[in-house]
Parts: sequence; C-alpha cells; structure tokens
Amino acid sequence: MFVAVADCLSFSKASEQLNISQPSLSATVRNLEDALGARLFDRHTRSVALTPVGHELSLIARQLLTDFDQALGRMSDVIDGKVGVLAIAASPSVMSGFLPGALKEFRKAHPRIEVQLHEEVFEQCIGLLRAEKVEVALTPRKADADDLLQYALFEDRLILVCRNDHPLAQFDSVKWHQIMRYEQIALKTASNVRQLIEQEYQRHGIQAKILYEVERVSSMISFISQGHGVGILPYSLFHAYDRATVTYRVISDGELSRTICASCLKTQSPSPIAESFIRLCIQHGKLKSPIMSQDPFRT
Repeated sequence: MFVAVADCLSFSKASEQLNISQPSLSATVRNLEDALGARLFDRHTRSVALTPVGHELSLIARQLLTDFDQALGRMSDVIDGKVGVLAIAASPSVMSGFLPGALKEFRKAHPRIEVQLHEEVFEQCIGLLRAEKVEVALTPRKADADDLLQYALFEDRLILVCRNDHPLAQFDSVKWHQIMRYEQIALKTASNVRQLIEQEYQRHGIQAKILYEVERVSSMISFISQGHGVGILPYSLFHAYDRATVTYRVISDGELSRTICASCLKTQSPSPIAESFIRLCIQHGKLKSPIMSQDPFRT
C-alpha cells in the first residue's frame, strides 16, 4: 500500500488502484508512520510528497518487492522441475551401464539441473538414500524394504564373459558345470553380482575356481582379454566396455538376473526434479511390467 501511494503521490488514486477505501488506506499509512516514528508523506491540500525518510523507504520497499517477485519466479521454476539439484546414488554396474544414457536424455530435457552422483556398492547406495543424502538410488531391487518405493526399470541378466578364442566361445550358450571347469576372475564379495553368483554356486553344489578377485569390471575385462580365465557380469554392464577381444555367452541353466530399480523414500515426497528423472529412467529402461504402465506419481 505504501508503494502504491509513493508511486501515485495521491491517496485517492492509490485507493482506486488498490480497490480499497481512501480512509482505510490513510489509516494504514498512519499506522506505518507511527510504527517507524517518522513521517513518510508531506500531505498538502491538493498534493502528497515523499519526505526524505519516505523516499528512502520507497527504495527499500521496491527492492523488497523485486526480490520477492524473483523468489516467486525461482520457486515456480523449482516446482516445474526446471532448476535445482538432484543427488543420485548408483551401484557401479548401473553407473557404468545404464546411467550414462539415461542422464544424457535427462540433461537434454533439464539443462539447468545440477546433478550430483554418488557411486557406491548396493547397500551403501540404500544407506545414502535412507540417510537422505541422495533423493534417488539406482540399484538392484532391495528385498524386505518396506520403507522404499522401488520402480522397476529393467531385468539385467548375468552372462559368461570370455576371450573370443576361449573354448567356451564356440558354444551358443553354456551351462554352469562347463563354466566351473575354468578359472574365474571375480568381483569382490561386497558386489551384488558376486553375491548372486555365490548363491548359484551353492544351489548347484559346486566350488568356483577363483583365480583373482578385483574391484572393478574394467579390471576383470582386462584380465580376461589377456587370457586369465573367464568371468560373469550383468549383460548391461558388459556392453559398456570395449569388446574387441572378449565376447559373452548366455548361461542356459538357472538363468540369473537382477531387477534394476529406481528407489526413493516412502516417507519423503520426491521433488519435481526427482519425479521427472524417475519417469525418464522408466522410459529408458527395458522391463515392461505393471508398475510401468502408469505414472508412478499420479495421485
């Protein structure tokens, strides 16, 4: 109201502009003057003028209104998912295989979003999500996790990886008892992939011949390409690496696969940015399931 009077330099015109009565506007300005302990306007019979204090306040008030308008504009962009920060945790296999392509599409649609990535093993990704350090986790499905909303993206099948000239490369598919004849390059036991493989070993009652344990898939493929045994990897991850000297074969008995999910907390409403990212991941994924047939955030 004060700014309207300062702009019009007329109580009558300001009251018309604000659609309030002139006595009500005059009383409001007087209350402001009483609160400040200073006169803001010099009132004359046919004119109104700002006092030095009133002039100074008008500058401050206009800046505040400008800042408020800018804040509302930024909040509108945040609500629309145009600006902001998105923190994502992803397991190494997802970070190397699925995520680069998904983020390429996301960045095209949301160029002003700052994306923060955390590459951790499966359980640590879930820990970051539960600690609210990240808003989305991309990992294999977590069993017995009632506190999470997990949206299926695709099924990631485990495959045999070997050199192009390895004896197993002559077959279209292989069985576990064939794989067990050869020394293996294995990921460390903290890996979700390794845990799945160990369960399959136990199911078949066999003991794997582990030649070396490595931290990274790139290390595994390097060893295999130099003739150091064979390995087992997710299909999506294998295709993220140079395959000039190595190939893969399907394991035909006891097919192993993992459902890769985008997860968020049930107790925390996802930001518009996170909603957009999860929707894009679902579209970018390969699994066709009931959870993908509808918008996961529609109320």
